[in-house]
Amino acid sequence: DLNWRAGSPPFVEGLRPNVLSQASTVISVWGQNFGTSAAISCVFAGTPVTATRVSNTLLTCTSPASLPVLNPSGLTVTDFWLSVASSLYVSHTVRLWYENPVTVSSISPTSGPLTGGTAVTVVGTFFRDHTSLACRFGLVTNVVTARYVSPTTVICSSPAQRVTGAVALEVTNNRVHFSSNNVQFTYAAEATITAVAPAIAYTSGGASIAVTGTNFIMAPTVSFCRFGNVSRSSTVTSSTQLTCLSPALPAGTYTIEVSMNYGVDWTSDGWQFTVLAQPSIDSVSPSVSRTQVVQ
Repeated sequence: DLNWRAGSPPFVEGLRPNVLSQASTVISVWGQNFGTSAAISCVFAGTPVTATRVSNTLLTCTSPASLPVLNPSGLTVTDFWLSVASSLYVSHTVRLWYENPVTVSSISPTSGPLTGGTAVTVVGTFFRDHTSLACRFGLVTNVVTARYVSPTTVICSSPAQRVTGAVALEVTNNRVHFSSNNVQFTYAAEATITAVAPAIAYTSGGASIAVTGTNFIMAPTVSFCRFGNVSRSSTVTSSTQLTCLSPALPAGTYTIEVSMNYGVDWTSDGWQFTVLAQPSIDSVSPSVSRTQVVQ
């Protein structure tokens, strides 16, 4: 029976989750008129499964122990059916999606401050442009919405964390099934600047600038200095000291900041750095001098 019966037929308004990448998943089905005393089943790609009636507007069903064969694209879309007393009911506005499980292969940067807000680029497979696309940073409570870039790339903003250390960054298309690749993102104490010496250089650049501060990370290639909008790699010699070479800049006053994660997050201490015009010699007077030779 593809049409709703007269009276009070069951009506499905939505599923959560409506995207499945793992078998035996508990799905919430909400809608109307689920209060009938007749046996009611959810039908997954032709396979009926007995439903548990929670209320007149809510059912739960566990999907079958195996997924249907997926299309070559890795995604299969089907209608979702209810079976009540051997009659089938379908809502053509509700769809059930089957897909390959997502994977995470790498992230950049691999660290960020405890304050959060780091834009982390995640590379992997089978990401979907869906409202449920999300990243999880360690705990189940640290789930944030992901920005879809492509089937292999998403960007997530790290949530704030209370303690330093590494957490697993995982991705989900449905906020139920997460990747399980255990790629690590490290939370670090936020870097600060307490002194800059010298705080002056010439427009030609190349001056060695010593920066003193806190929570500098001693790892190759991750640290940078930024003079205004121009960034340069730096060398960290301790958790409180780093050096960088000033870039060639027009004369003026600039703010110098440092980054401990490839230039993604920067300090905001506002230390001033002055660039002076390169001195030059226009003339020498007298142009000839006598040298007295002492016998």
